[in-house]
Amino acid sequence: MFMSLEAPIAMAILSRSDQPAIGAAGFLILMAVSIWIESPVIDLLSTSTAFARSRPDFLRVRRFTLAMMVWVTVAHGIVAFTPLYWFLARSALGLPEEVAQAVHLPLRIMLPWSALIGWRRFQQGLLIRSGNTRPIVLGTTLRLATIGLVGFGLFRLAGVPALESTAIALVCSVAVESLFVSWIVQPLIRERYSQTSDSAGVPLGHLLRFHLPLTATTMVSLTVTPLLGSALARMPDSVRSMAAWQVAITLVGIVRIIPFALPETVIALYDERRGLHALAWFSVLLASALTAVLGSAWILGLDRHLFESILRVPSDLVPLARAGVAASILLPAIGVALGFFRGVLAAEHRSSSRLWAMLLGIAVLVALLYAVAPRLGVAGVVAAAASLTVSQLIEAAALAAASLRRRPLA
Repeated sequence: MFMSLEAPIAMAILSRSDQPAIGAAGFLILMAVSIWIESPVIDLLSTSTAFARSRPDFLRVRRFTLAMMVWVTVAHGIVAFTPLYWFLARSALGLPEEVAQAVHLPLRIMLPWSALIGWRRFQQGLLIRSGNTRPIVLGTTLRLATIGLVGFGLFRLAGVPALESTAIALVCSVAVESLFVSWIVQPLIRERYSQTSDSAGVPLGHLLRFHLPLTATTMVSLTVTPLLGSALARMPDSVRSMAAWQVAITLVGIVRIIPFALPETVIALYDERRGLHALAWFSVLLASALTAVLGSAWILGLDRHLFESILRVPSDLVPLARAGVAASILLPAIGVALGFFRGVLAAEHRSSSRLWAMLLGIAVLVALLYAVAPRLGVAGVVAAAASLTVSQLIEAAALAAASLRRRPLA
């Protein structure tokens, strides 16, 4: 949930710039592309949690993590520093020229982002595996403080453009968090992973069979934001539609991100006889609470207050953003279902089922965004939210069906 506050902090900076709509639209694309490139390292959290049981396992997963960090950094460099960027921005995503120009330098600034995220998530997995999750909160608190201090400092005091200030702040924040977690995890490594063993550790083939489907699933899932951005870019009044969607998802994301920790919770506490029943009830209660929170925020007009008074969103974007929030009310509850079933399948080492469910959901999303939504005649943010809701509901149903075909752990 703390991580979801990155977007409101960024929006608070961008909304104070000379061109807030361009800034919001640019931030949508900047994060979509950066996070998609980092997707191979995102699930290192699950992989580390699942496999870091002994020193040989720890060493194997650490080497794997370092290889992934090199890979994503090279990939980011190719996208940001070669003509491939302009092909993606203009042809693949169909961005307005002013948005494509605004994103180019910030994307280059974000080069270290993915590797830092990968190292941090690997080490957070060690903490989760040991049941010591409190330091993760402290690290995220430092991350948020760094974003605010660096972002507003560069923008207000140094006169750095808003989107560039935000990119620098994001990189600095993950660097600070990664260093903090590296320091915190050292006693655990000495205590738990210092003893030698005759075991060779988890076989690389088994590690790849577990992690690569998760990576593919995440890469596919992270095409959602570029797909939404590309669809909105092709709708009437594209810049306002993209900006309004970024504003709406800033609020929705605060609630929607809470279930993101659920898969690792299920993996760590999974027990076919006892834990699964408790986890299922917890998920039902969580889904109900998140729906109530987001629905109440919209009914009581708290979202309008956030947009107008705190984020200082231009007045012409507020009604569009509120419509997007209203159409997104079910997304957090569906996210709980996705997190629960993904955790069950990962705990049973059936990560490929997650990939097939995700591919089904993406296929539905593409069909709705590009074939159905343009014919509905509704605002772009409403079409995007409704399409995303339906596609994720179908994905959750596919995951539920796969989880019914359960098998015990090997």
